[in-house]
Amino acid sequence: MHQMWVDAQKQMYPAEPVRQLQRLSDTRWCCRVVACVNIRDRLDALLSFLYTVTEDCTGDRVIEAKGLLALIDFKFVLLLHMFCDLLSKIRLVSVQLQAVSLDTAKAVELVQNLIECLTTLRSSDDFADQLIALAETKSRDCEIEIKYCDTLRRPRKLSKKLSDSIVLNTVGQCSDIDSAAAFRQSVVFAVLDCIIAELRDRFSDHASAIMVGIQALTPNSSCFFGCV
Repeated sequence: MHQMWVDAQKQMYPAEPVRQLQRLSDTRWCCRVVACVNIRDRLDALLSFLYTVTEDCTGDRVIEAKGLLALIDFKFVLLLHMFCDLLSKIRLVSVQLQAVSLDTAKAVELVQNLIECLTTLRSSDDFADQLIALAETKSRDCEIEIKYCDTLRRPRKLSKKLSDSIVLNTVGQCSDIDSAAAFRQSVVFAVLDCIIAELRDRFSDHASAIMVGIQALTPNSSCFFGCV
């Protein structure tokens, strides 16, 4: 299977090094970023590889390949580009926070810059529009139909048990991404809001002040015993 993946890349990208599909990690952001970027940059080779598996292999591998092909649609390409962009921005701060010679004052500054960057993206429609344009270009290159959702999909209904109730929390249902506006509101803005809220919670003003103060007590720091 691995050799088939390598051959698909060598055939389509003969002058470029082979990319590997990274195993996801629950603790390392860089693994998730690399995995998303490799799939984005080699999506056409991945599709070719999966089609080859469905034709040349048998058994469970064919079933898995067909299942993956069914999941790779325009919405998948949209989300792929979004997470490649956002995770790449987060990775810069994550690497700094994991550095051996950590400068906590600079780390706080990086976190604040990241929050400002994400807030700027949240307040403008340009970010979502750019993602849509990139996803449409990639979909055309990979011969993926550009449509937001299946119009023949059965509409979801609220359970009859909740018909006479006021539902305040999620019941496991989500709205379909059926337009560019829905992608912007229900996905991009929702993801940005979640990331910004988490960053502000973990790096509150009080916590940031402590991190800057710790740097002033570090002997090898340029601001050792300086004013905070």
